[in-house]
This record gives sequence, structure tokens and C-alpha cells, in this order.
Amino acid sequence: EPDRLGKTILELHDVAKAFEPTRPLIGNISMHLKRGARIGVLGPNGTGKSTLLKLITGELEPDSGFIIRGKNSRIAMLDQHRTVLDPSVRVRDIVSPDGRDIVFIGGKEKIHVASYLSRFNFPTETHRVPVSRLSGGERNRLALARFLLEDANIILMDEPTNDLDLTTIHILEQALLSFPGCVITVSHDRYFLDRVATTIVAFEADVQSQGTVTVMEGD
Repeated sequence: EPDRLGKTILELHDVAKAFEPTRPLIGNISMHLKRGARIGVLGPNGTGKSTLLKLITGELEPDSGFIIRGKNSRIAMLDQHRTVLDPSVRVRDIVSPDGRDIVFIGGKEKIHVASYLSRFNFPTETHRVPVSRLSGGERNRLALARFLLEDANIILMDEPTNDLDLTTIHILEQALLSFPGCVITVSHDRYFLDRVATTIVAFEADVQSQGTVTVMEGD
């Protein structure tokens, strides 16, 4: 249960970004994040979805417009490349880098590292295995386990269900549904978005123009 969000959470005002001068990738997007919002972002590849997340985190700066992040807003992002994982580090040390046997979920729930990893289908014999020996699906599960320990009240996720088995997707869905902060998740998995999203932001390619972005309340 993260700290309470302030009156201002996250605001985008006429934000635009282009990597080619004649073709804006994102043009003049405005959005005000409301408390408890779970926004699902979908659309074809190359239409600006991941760029939007990078603008929100500050990894990229807008070419025009501006972004306001609330003074109590703490943002964490799980990207689709799982850059949180160091191949040389052991599985248990990914979720407990200080070497402790206990981790805290949401800063409150105390649980043993082994029990926490078991929730993500990691048997005991894998806990001291280096990340480099894991399969793609196992790395995804481990990145998710680490990410859900972040001290954040706004979480951004880029294709979080890629390579996840159905059990782990269910764990993720339940975690997001019970999360009291805000969530923005990019996904091609429409069933997953129907389960967790309160608002859909759809990036739609259009050969006749630069594309459109449609915002719809609901799933």
C-alpha cells in the first residue's frame, strides 16, 4: 500500500515527440491521471506506445509541451527488455539484493524470500542459479517478482504478459487489481487489458495521416 498520492498525480500538456523531423511519433497529447486509474495502452508497433512511457518516466524529453509529476508521485517502470535483470546475479539476489532472507511487499507484508519466489513458480533448487541460466519465460517471471517489490505509487509496464504462463498472468492481474496507486500498461493482450484496465488509450495507425489516439473509459 504505497503512500497517498497528492492532488496532482501526473499531467501531460500538449506533449509531442518526433525522431524524424517530418513525422511526429507523438503529437500534442494531453492527459491527466486520476487516482486509482489503470490505463491500458494498445496499438500497432511503431505508433508511439513505448515512447509515451519513456516520456512519462523522464527517460525521454518532449520536443514540445510539458509534463507535471506530482510531488508525492513515485514512478517505477517494467520495460519489455527486462533491463532490471543482471545475467550474472543469482535468482534470490534479484529480489533480495541486500542478502536478507525477508522481503517486504508494499513496505508492509513480510515474507521469506523462498516463499515469495515460490509464488512465481521458482522451486528452491533455482534460487541460487544465475539469471543467465533461466529461460525467457523464467526471466519474465523473475523481473515481475522484482518489480512488484518496488516502492512506487505509479507503475508503468511495457508488454508485461510476454512469455508469461497463465498462472503468472493471474498473479499479475490480481496484483494490479489490488494496487491502490495508478497503473499504465502497454499490451497487445486484449483479454488482460479487459481484466485490469479502467481506461483504454488506443494508438491507431492511419495511412492517410499521422495516426490518431483514442481514449475510451472502460475496458
